[in-house]
Amino acid sequence: MLTVTTDKTHYRLGEPVQITLTLSNRSDQQVVCYFNTAQRYDIVVSQAGREVWRWSNDRSFAQVTGSLTLSPGQSVEYTERWNGQDNQGTPVTPGTYTITAQITSIGRSAHFAQEDDRSSPLH
Repeated sequence: MLTVTTDKTHYRLGEPVQITLTLSNRSDQQVVCYFNTAQRYDIVVSQAGREVWRWSNDRSFAQVTGSLTLSPGQSVEYTERWNGQDNQGTPVTPGTYTITAQITSIGRSAHFAQEDDRSSPLH
Protein backbone atom coordinates (compact mmCIF):
# COMPACT_ATOMS: atom_id res chain seq x y z
CA MET A 1 0.00 0.00 0.00
CA LEU A 2 1.23 3.49 -0.86
CA THR A 3 0.36 6.42 1.39
CA VAL A 4 1.20 10.10 1.01
CA THR A 5 1.60 12.47 3.94
CA THR A 6 2.73 16.05 4.36
CA ASP A 7 4.34 17.64 7.41
CA LYS A 8 1.44 20.11 7.81
CA THR A 9 -2.12 20.58 6.56
CA HIS A 10 -1.82 24.29 5.62
CA TYR A 11 1.09 26.27 4.20
CA ARG A 12 1.95 29.87 3.53
CA LEU A 13 2.86 30.84 -0.03
CA GLY A 14 6.51 30.03 -0.64
CA GLU A 15 6.75 27.71 2.35
CA PRO A 16 8.25 24.33 1.35
CA VAL A 17 5.95 21.31 1.53
CA GLN A 18 7.58 18.16 2.89
CA ILE A 19 6.04 15.12 1.20
CA THR A 20 6.57 11.61 2.54
CA LEU A 21 5.66 8.49 0.59
CA THR A 22 5.35 5.29 2.58
CA LEU A 23 5.26 1.99 0.70
CA SER A 24 4.07 -0.83 2.97
CA ASN A 25 3.72 -4.54 2.40
CA ARG A 26 0.55 -5.42 4.27
CA SER A 27 0.42 -8.94 2.87
CA ASP A 28 1.69 -12.13 4.50
CA GLN A 29 4.16 -12.75 1.67
CA GLN A 30 7.38 -11.13 0.52
CA VAL A 31 6.85 -8.68 -2.34
CA VAL A 32 9.47 -7.70 -4.90
CA CYS A 33 9.10 -4.48 -6.89
CA TYR A 34 11.03 -4.30 -10.17
CA PHE A 35 12.16 -1.08 -11.82
CA ASN A 36 13.37 -0.27 -15.37
CA THR A 37 15.43 2.73 -14.19
CA ALA A 38 16.87 4.18 -10.98
CA GLN A 39 13.59 6.08 -10.47
CA ARG A 40 11.50 4.52 -7.70
CA TYR A 41 8.56 6.93 -7.46
CA ASP A 42 7.02 10.08 -8.84
CA ILE A 43 5.03 12.87 -7.25
CA VAL A 44 2.58 15.20 -8.97
CA VAL A 45 1.01 18.35 -7.52
CA SER A 46 -2.17 19.43 -9.27
CA GLN A 47 -4.89 22.01 -8.86
CA ALA A 48 -8.41 21.43 -10.17
CA GLY A 49 -7.16 18.41 -12.15
CA ARG A 50 -4.34 20.33 -13.87
CA GLU A 51 -0.73 19.31 -13.26
CA VAL A 52 1.23 22.12 -11.66
CA TRP A 53 4.47 20.37 -10.61
CA ARG A 54 6.03 16.97 -11.19
CA TRP A 55 8.94 15.78 -9.05
CA SER A 56 10.60 13.93 -11.96
CA ASN A 57 10.37 16.95 -14.30
CA ASP A 58 13.85 17.87 -15.59
CA ARG A 59 15.47 14.94 -13.73
CA SER A 60 17.53 12.19 -15.29
CA PHE A 61 17.56 8.65 -13.98
CA ALA A 62 20.24 6.03 -14.53
CA GLN A 63 19.10 3.50 -17.11
CA VAL A 64 19.69 0.51 -14.86
CA THR A 65 17.21 -2.07 -13.69
CA GLY A 66 16.70 -2.67 -10.00
CA SER A 67 14.43 -4.16 -7.42
CA LEU A 68 13.10 -3.54 -3.94
CA THR A 69 12.11 -6.41 -1.66
CA LEU A 70 9.63 -5.88 1.14
CA SER A 71 9.02 -8.59 3.72
CA PRO A 72 5.55 -8.94 5.27
CA GLY A 73 4.85 -5.90 7.43
CA GLN A 74 7.90 -4.01 6.13
CA SER A 75 7.74 -0.40 4.90
CA VAL A 76 10.05 1.99 3.08
CA GLU A 77 9.78 5.79 3.10
CA TYR A 78 10.79 8.41 0.57
CA THR A 79 10.75 12.11 1.46
CA GLU A 80 10.89 15.06 -0.94
CA ARG A 81 10.16 18.79 -0.79
CA TRP A 82 8.03 20.90 -3.09
CA ASN A 83 9.05 24.55 -3.09
CA GLY A 84 5.62 25.90 -4.08
CA GLN A 85 6.64 26.60 -7.66
CA ASP A 86 5.27 25.13 -10.87
CA ASN A 87 7.28 23.18 -13.46
CA GLN A 88 8.45 26.47 -15.01
CA GLY A 89 9.72 27.85 -11.67
CA THR A 90 6.86 30.30 -11.18
CA PRO A 91 5.38 30.57 -7.65
CA VAL A 92 1.88 29.10 -7.49
CA THR A 93 -1.19 31.10 -6.50
CA PRO A 94 -3.11 30.56 -3.24
CA GLY A 95 -5.49 27.61 -3.33
CA THR A 96 -5.88 23.93 -2.60
CA TYR A 97 -3.47 21.55 -4.28
CA THR A 98 -3.62 17.77 -4.55
CA ILE A 99 -0.45 15.70 -4.16
CA THR A 100 -0.51 12.38 -5.99
CA ALA A 101 2.24 9.78 -5.75
CA GLN A 102 3.06 6.64 -7.65
CA ILE A 103 5.64 3.89 -7.29
CA THR A 104 7.19 3.37 -10.73
CA SER A 105 7.51 -0.40 -10.48
CA ILE A 106 6.76 -2.80 -13.32
CA GLY A 107 5.71 -6.41 -13.60
CA ARG A 108 4.52 -8.56 -10.71
CA SER A 109 4.38 -5.74 -8.21
CA ALA A 110 2.02 -3.60 -10.30
CA HIS A 111 -0.43 -3.52 -7.38
CA PHE A 112 1.99 -1.10 -5.70
CA ALA A 113 1.68 1.30 -8.65
CA GLN A 114 -1.56 2.60 -7.19
CA GLU A 115 -1.95 6.27 -6.44
CA ASP A 116 -2.71 7.97 -3.20
CA ASP A 117 -3.36 11.65 -2.84
CA ARG A 118 -3.44 14.37 -0.25
CA SER A 119 -4.86 17.85 -0.64
CA SER A 120 -3.24 20.79 1.14
CA PRO A 121 -4.26 24.45 0.92
CA LEU A 122 -1.68 27.18 0.34
CA HIS A 123 -2.59 30.59 1.79
